[in-house]
Amino acid sequence: MNPFFGGNGFSLSDRTNIQDVTFSNIWGVCDQDLFNHALGYFDKEAKSNQPFFSVIMSTSNHSPYTFPTGIPGVKAKGGDREAGIRYADFAIGEFIENAAKHSWYQNTIFVIVADHDARVYGRELIPLHHYRIPLLILAPGRLQPSLIATTIGQIDIAPTVMGLLGLGYQAPFYGQDILHSTADNHHPVLVNHDHDVGLLLNDQLAVLGLQHKISCYQVNNSDDSLTAINNDPKLTNLAIAFFQTAFELFKNRRYQLSPEALPRLNALATKDNSATILPAPPTPPRPDHAH
Repeated sequence: MNPFFGGNGFSLSDRTNIQDVTFSNIWGVCDQDLFNHALGYFDKEAKSNQPFFSVIMSTSNHSPYTFPTGIPGVKAKGGDREAGIRYADFAIGEFIENAAKHSWYQNTIFVIVADHDARVYGRELIPLHHYRIPLLILAPGRLQPSLIATTIGQIDIAPTVMGLLGLGYQAPFYGQDILHSTADNHHPVLVNHDHDVGLLLNDQLAVLGLQHKISCYQVNNSDDSLTAINNDPKLTNLAIAFFQTAFELFKNRRYQLSPEALPRLNALATKDNSATILPAPPTPPRPDHAH
């Protein structure tokens, strides 16, 4: 993952920077070592009195499921996915408890999210049930405990966090601020699996495949099973619009800050603690297509 994060402007700190490793396996150091390292890293960042953004990527919830000794309900060896979940839950809880003792805790928004469940497989073009994941947002002093049952996607996280930060901004986000959205259940969720992409809207799914293949499904909300239905032009056109415009923005390097926007960002941030993020100036469209 270092090339990915490094190529996107992140400063990297990994196991080579951790001096006192208490436990590791083929995946890397245990979650507790990683989280303790992160606490020290955050302390250093906080000393600058400037906002910072950081990502912690844990790996303990993977085979061979070996863990430090002495964790309640978790065998050090010979465990399974349930043991991995128990250990991840324990380590995250310990991290939050320790973070609460640091000066930056009350001014921090914590976002805990997964990529997919334990194993992604199935005959469906897009096995939805394997992509139902937890999302926990902890914002001390800003959010009261609550449960939001609306189906959302990972691309909704960034605008939601921006809303919690209280920053005035414009951005080419495809997601929505789920805490301030008025979309109710009419909220499109973008999904993908292998070479197929799709758009889920309420209980209907449009799937765009290779060679311009398009198919639509009725989703059974009780088990996420799919039943083929006639193609809905309105739904499929919406799916094409989402993915095609995203493709064009990415391919033509338009999904980025324009040089003209940077001075305005700095001026706004200094003036009223707000920020405006603008896409780069338009460039002529290319004739090639995403699918």
